[in-house]
Amino acid sequence: MHGATKESEWIVTAIAVIAGETDMNSRTTKNSTTPTRVTRKTELVRLTELRAAVTHASFMKQHLPQASIDADLPDETWIFVEDGKIAGHFSLWYCDTPDLNGQSVGFIGHYFAANRRVATDVLASATKLLKQYGCELAIGPVDGNTWRRYRLVCGTTGVKSFLMEPENPMEFPGHFIDSGFESVATYSSSILEVKPDFLDKSKLSSNDSSMLDQVSIRSIDMNRFEQELHSIYGIACDAFSDAFLYAEISELEFITRYRHLRSVVNPDLVLIAEYDNHPVGFMLAIPDLANSNSDTKTVVAKTIGRVKDDRLNGLGRRLMAECHARADKMGFTNMIHALYKDDNSSSTYSTMHGAHVFRKYAVYGKGLWQ
Repeated sequence: MHGATKESEWIVTAIAVIAGETDMNSRTTKNSTTPTRVTRKTELVRLTELRAAVTHASFMKQHLPQASIDADLPDETWIFVEDGKIAGHFSLWYCDTPDLNGQSVGFIGHYFAANRRVATDVLASATKLLKQYGCELAIGPVDGNTWRRYRLVCGTTGVKSFLMEPENPMEFPGHFIDSGFESVATYSSSILEVKPDFLDKSKLSSNDSSMLDQVSIRSIDMNRFEQELHSIYGIACDAFSDAFLYAEISELEFITRYRHLRSVVNPDLVLIAEYDNHPVGFMLAIPDLANSNSDTKTVVAKTIGRVKDDRLNGLGRRLMAECHARADKMGFTNMIHALYKDDNSSSTYSTMHGAHVFRKYAVYGKGLWQ
């Protein structure tokens, strides 16, 4: 936490955000052209207070179930109630969050706003709280860290959503921008035909180290699935430790979050790279079951990583090439390179083969020092 405690005097059980707001879509009476003021009763209520109100149980079960709160462990969660109905909600994380460019970060996640008017009040309340807690930069939407749900879809084509892709109303990016946030990171997903010749290995021999030549690539062992997740966790923590907004999570949370993949993975598409019988890299690709009825058969290349060792430069390309070759043999026609950061080296896996970018995503930030 940055310079404050949860017991900050600003926090109360419920606070009135707006009293007697005028509706911008003013109405007129039958015999008058004078706009009629529409008064709304609005409150910002702590989640713990709202849980006791059974009238909101159905909405909460659908939009913000207790399981999400238990899994994501926000420092606090607030619900925006308008005229007795839930119109928005958000959670905050400000304890043990990473710094960005020397500034202390607070995350806004579990975000929802029914419209732009509500969004203005929701985000103003969220940033005011984070500033109260000593945060210098508000970033969202991020559900506590980048292992969990984060990013907003901000641009799209006609390609359908794929398995495990984040989704949101296309109005949401405008909510953040209208509230003074700016994009602090952008991401893309692209699609290309499966390429068994994705990498010409003959061109790598002069640049690759002898260590890389001794790396073997195998399928994940489904009989040892959780033990394999243990190995992948160790690699991922090392591989992504310098990544944007990185914060480590416990191995228990990692395994809990990825255990469910057992039912959807094809073991020949989840690759483990080993050197001297020790795991040093991995690649996670999954069949796109969300579009299993499509005429084309698509695989989603989700995550790729290796331990930090310069002698392993080029391992990521080899893992991607192996995945393309296996996907081709299994009858897949397309591969989605999913959710890569635009300025990351992994983006070259798409650009070098002319992949078509079909979705854009962004994370937004706002300085709180004013």
